[in-house]
Amino acid sequence: MFNYILRRLLVSVFLLLAISATSFLVIQLPPGDFASTYKQFLLQTANVTEERAEEMTQLLRKQYGLDQPVYLQYFTWIKGIVTEGKFGYSFAYRRDAGEIIMDRLPKTLMLALLAHLTSTFVGLAAGIYTAPRQYGWADNIMSVIAFILTAVPRFFIALVIMYMLVFVFDQHHVTSFFSPEYAVADWSWAKFVDLVQHIWPVIVIAGLGGVARNMRVMRGNLLDVLNA
Repeated sequence: MFNYILRRLLVSVFLLLAISATSFLVIQLPPGDFASTYKQFLLQTANVTEERAEEMTQLLRKQYGLDQPVYLQYFTWIKGIVTEGKFGYSFAYRRDAGEIIMDRLPKTLMLALLAHLTSTFVGLAAGIYTAPRQYGWADNIMSVIAFILTAVPRFFIALVIMYMLVFVFDQHHVTSFFSPEYAVADWSWAKFVDLVQHIWPVIVIAGLGGVARNMRVMRGNLLDVLNA
Protein backbone atom coordinates (compact mmCIF):
# COMPACT_ATOMS: atom_id res chain seq x y z
CA MET A 1 0.00 0.00 0.00
CA PHE A 2 2.83 2.38 0.90
CA ASN A 3 4.61 1.66 -2.39
CA TYR A 4 1.39 2.30 -4.31
CA ILE A 5 0.85 5.67 -2.60
CA LEU A 6 4.50 6.64 -3.15
CA ARG A 7 4.29 5.66 -6.81
CA ARG A 8 1.13 7.69 -7.32
CA LEU A 9 2.69 10.72 -5.64
CA LEU A 10 5.74 10.52 -7.88
CA VAL A 11 3.54 10.20 -10.95
CA SER A 12 1.54 13.23 -9.77
CA VAL A 13 4.72 15.30 -9.48
CA PHE A 14 5.78 14.48 -13.03
CA LEU A 15 2.24 15.07 -14.26
CA LEU A 16 2.14 18.51 -12.66
CA LEU A 17 5.49 19.38 -14.20
CA ALA A 18 4.30 18.23 -17.63
CA ILE A 19 1.08 20.24 -17.36
CA SER A 20 2.90 23.35 -16.15
CA ALA A 21 5.52 23.07 -18.89
CA THR A 22 2.85 22.65 -21.57
CA SER A 23 0.87 25.62 -20.26
CA PHE A 24 4.02 27.74 -20.10
CA LEU A 25 4.98 26.86 -23.68
CA VAL A 26 1.48 27.55 -25.01
CA ILE A 27 1.58 31.02 -23.43
CA GLN A 28 4.94 31.65 -25.13
CA LEU A 29 3.73 30.59 -28.60
CA PRO A 30 2.11 33.87 -29.75
CA PRO A 31 4.60 36.35 -31.21
CA GLY A 32 5.82 39.16 -28.96
CA ASP A 33 5.61 39.55 -25.19
CA PHE A 34 4.52 42.10 -22.62
CA ALA A 35 7.66 44.12 -23.30
CA SER A 36 6.57 44.55 -26.93
CA THR A 37 3.16 45.75 -25.75
CA TYR A 38 4.87 48.10 -23.30
CA LYS A 39 6.98 49.53 -26.10
CA GLN A 40 3.91 50.28 -28.21
CA PHE A 41 2.30 51.90 -25.18
CA LEU A 42 5.33 54.15 -24.70
CA LEU A 43 5.40 55.18 -28.36
CA GLN A 44 1.69 55.98 -28.45
CA THR A 45 1.15 57.67 -25.08
CA ALA A 46 4.47 58.66 -23.48
CA ASN A 47 5.80 60.71 -26.40
CA VAL A 48 9.26 59.12 -26.36
CA THR A 49 11.61 58.38 -29.22
CA GLU A 50 12.01 54.96 -30.79
CA GLU A 51 15.49 54.61 -29.30
CA ARG A 52 14.33 55.55 -25.78
CA ALA A 53 11.35 53.19 -25.98
CA GLU A 54 13.61 50.35 -27.13
CA GLU A 55 16.03 51.06 -24.28
CA MET A 56 13.25 51.00 -21.68
CA THR A 57 11.86 47.83 -23.22
CA GLN A 58 15.21 46.06 -22.98
CA LEU A 59 15.54 47.12 -19.33
CA LEU A 60 12.11 45.65 -18.65
CA ARG A 61 13.02 42.38 -20.37
CA LYS A 62 16.23 42.13 -18.34
CA GLN A 63 14.48 42.97 -15.07
CA TYR A 64 11.89 40.19 -15.43
CA GLY A 65 14.05 37.70 -17.32
CA LEU A 66 12.13 38.01 -20.57
CA ASP A 67 15.42 38.14 -22.46
CA GLN A 68 16.29 34.60 -21.38
CA PRO A 69 15.53 31.42 -23.36
CA VAL A 70 12.08 29.94 -22.80
CA TYR A 71 13.37 26.86 -20.97
CA LEU A 72 15.38 29.05 -18.58
CA GLN A 73 12.35 31.26 -17.93
CA TYR A 74 10.35 28.14 -17.09
CA PHE A 75 12.91 26.76 -14.64
CA THR A 76 13.27 30.18 -13.01
CA TRP A 77 9.50 30.31 -12.57
CA ILE A 78 9.32 26.78 -11.11
CA LYS A 79 12.25 27.51 -8.81
CA GLY A 80 10.51 30.62 -7.51
CA ILE A 81 7.34 28.65 -6.77
CA VAL A 82 9.08 25.74 -5.03
CA THR A 83 11.75 27.58 -3.06
CA GLU A 84 10.15 30.96 -2.36
CA GLY A 85 6.43 30.47 -2.95
CA LYS A 86 6.47 33.18 -5.62
CA PHE A 87 4.32 32.71 -8.72
CA GLY A 88 5.80 35.63 -10.61
CA TYR A 89 4.57 39.10 -11.43
CA SER A 90 1.30 39.88 -13.22
CA PHE A 91 1.82 42.59 -15.81
CA ALA A 92 -1.94 42.86 -16.36
CA TYR A 93 -2.75 43.54 -12.68
CA ARG A 94 0.67 45.01 -11.81
CA ARG A 95 0.79 42.87 -8.68
CA ASP A 96 2.46 39.73 -7.46
CA ALA A 97 0.64 36.75 -8.97
CA GLY A 98 0.64 34.93 -5.62
CA GLU A 99 -1.24 37.81 -3.99
CA ILE A 100 -3.86 37.73 -6.74
CA ILE A 101 -4.31 33.98 -6.29
CA MET A 102 -4.67 34.28 -2.51
CA ASP A 103 -7.20 37.11 -2.90
CA ARG A 104 -9.39 34.94 -5.09
CA LEU A 105 -8.79 31.56 -3.45
CA PRO A 106 -11.42 31.87 -0.64
CA LYS A 107 -14.21 32.78 -3.07
CA THR A 108 -13.09 30.08 -5.49
CA LEU A 109 -13.16 27.45 -2.74
CA MET A 110 -16.58 28.65 -1.62
CA LEU A 111 -18.01 28.36 -5.14
CA ALA A 112 -16.38 24.96 -5.66
CA LEU A 113 -17.78 23.65 -2.36
CA LEU A 114 -21.29 24.92 -3.11
CA ALA A 115 -21.17 23.43 -6.61
CA HIS A 116 -19.97 20.10 -5.20
CA LEU A 117 -22.70 20.00 -2.54
CA THR A 118 -25.34 20.94 -5.11
CA SER A 119 -24.24 18.26 -7.57
CA THR A 120 -24.05 15.66 -4.80
CA PHE A 121 -27.42 16.24 -3.15
CA VAL A 122 -29.39 16.93 -6.34
CA GLY A 123 -27.75 14.05 -8.21
CA LEU A 124 -28.26 11.52 -5.41
CA ALA A 125 -31.86 12.63 -4.90
CA ALA A 126 -32.57 12.30 -8.63
CA GLY A 127 -30.98 8.83 -8.70
CA ILE A 128 -33.00 7.67 -5.69
CA TYR A 129 -36.19 8.98 -7.28
CA THR A 130 -35.67 7.42 -10.71
CA ALA A 131 -34.34 3.97 -9.72
CA PRO A 132 -37.66 2.55 -8.37
CA ARG A 133 -39.38 3.98 -11.46
CA GLN A 134 -37.14 2.28 -14.01
CA TYR A 135 -38.24 2.88 -17.61
CA GLY A 136 -41.06 5.13 -16.44
CA TRP A 137 -41.63 8.55 -17.95
CA ALA A 138 -39.75 10.32 -15.13
CA ASP A 139 -36.80 7.94 -15.46
CA ASN A 140 -36.66 8.35 -19.23
CA ILE A 141 -36.86 12.15 -19.12
CA MET A 142 -34.23 12.50 -16.40
CA SER A 143 -31.94 10.00 -18.12
CA VAL A 144 -32.11 11.98 -21.37
CA ILE A 145 -31.37 15.20 -19.46
CA ALA A 146 -28.45 13.51 -17.70
CA PHE A 147 -26.96 12.30 -20.99
CA ILE A 148 -27.33 15.78 -22.51
CA LEU A 149 -25.68 17.46 -19.52
CA THR A 150 -22.84 14.95 -19.68
CA ALA A 151 -22.29 15.41 -23.42
CA VAL A 152 -22.67 19.19 -23.78
CA PRO A 153 -19.44 21.11 -22.99
CA ARG A 154 -19.61 23.15 -19.82
CA PHE A 155 -18.42 26.33 -21.54
CA PHE A 156 -21.35 26.13 -23.98
CA ILE A 157 -23.83 25.90 -21.11
CA ALA A 158 -22.07 28.88 -19.52
CA LEU A 159 -22.39 30.93 -22.73
CA VAL A 160 -26.11 30.11 -23.02
CA ILE A 161 -26.82 31.06 -19.40
CA MET A 162 -24.77 34.26 -19.68
CA TYR A 163 -26.57 35.23 -22.89
CA MET A 164 -29.98 34.62 -21.32
CA LEU A 165 -29.14 36.61 -18.20
CA VAL A 166 -27.73 39.62 -20.07
CA PHE A 167 -29.92 39.87 -23.17
CA VAL A 168 -33.19 38.30 -21.98
CA PHE A 169 -33.36 39.12 -18.26
CA ASP A 170 -31.27 42.33 -18.48
CA GLN A 171 -28.83 41.33 -15.73
CA HIS A 172 -25.57 43.18 -16.48
CA HIS A 173 -23.58 42.42 -13.33
CA VAL A 174 -23.33 38.66 -13.71
CA THR A 175 -19.53 38.62 -13.58
CA SER A 176 -19.29 40.07 -10.06
CA PHE A 177 -20.31 38.90 -6.60
CA PHE A 178 -22.47 41.92 -5.82
CA SER A 179 -24.33 44.72 -7.53
CA PRO A 180 -22.56 48.10 -7.31
CA GLU A 181 -24.85 49.35 -4.53
CA TYR A 182 -23.97 46.35 -2.32
CA ALA A 183 -20.25 46.04 -3.09
CA VAL A 184 -19.08 48.00 -0.02
CA ALA A 185 -22.29 47.90 2.02
CA ASP A 186 -22.55 46.15 5.38
CA TRP A 187 -23.99 42.65 5.46
CA SER A 188 -27.77 42.49 5.45
CA TRP A 189 -30.50 40.21 4.18
CA ALA A 190 -30.76 42.28 1.00
CA LYS A 191 -27.01 41.93 0.39
CA PHE A 192 -27.20 38.16 0.97
CA VAL A 193 -30.04 37.87 -1.55
CA ASP A 194 -28.00 39.93 -4.01
CA LEU A 195 -25.04 37.57 -3.49
CA VAL A 196 -27.20 34.51 -4.19
CA GLN A 197 -28.56 36.15 -7.34
CA HIS A 198 -25.00 36.63 -8.59
CA ILE A 199 -23.42 33.29 -7.71
CA TRP A 200 -26.18 30.84 -8.63
CA PRO A 201 -25.22 30.78 -12.35
CA VAL A 202 -21.65 29.77 -11.45
CA ILE A 203 -22.88 27.05 -9.07
CA VAL A 204 -25.34 25.69 -11.64
CA ILE A 205 -22.78 25.69 -14.46
CA ALA A 206 -20.10 24.02 -12.34
CA GLY A 207 -22.50 21.51 -10.80
CA LEU A 208 -24.58 20.35 -13.77
CA GLY A 209 -22.09 17.75 -14.92
CA GLY A 210 -21.79 16.38 -11.39
CA VAL A 211 -25.57 16.17 -11.05
CA ALA A 212 -25.83 14.02 -14.17
CA ARG A 213 -22.93 11.77 -13.15
CA ASN A 214 -24.12 11.30 -9.56
CA MET A 215 -27.64 10.56 -10.72
CA ARG A 216 -26.49 7.83 -13.12
CA VAL A 217 -24.19 6.25 -10.53
CA MET A 218 -26.81 6.34 -7.77
CA ARG A 219 -29.50 4.99 -10.08
CA GLY A 220 -27.31 2.10 -11.23
CA ASN A 221 -26.20 1.13 -7.72
CA LEU A 222 -29.73 1.32 -6.34
CA LEU A 223 -31.06 -0.80 -9.20
CA ASP A 224 -28.44 -3.45 -8.39
CA VAL A 225 -29.70 -3.55 -4.81
CA LEU A 226 -33.38 -3.59 -5.77
CA ASN A 227 -32.89 -6.35 -8.33
CA ALA A 228 -30.66 -8.50 -6.12
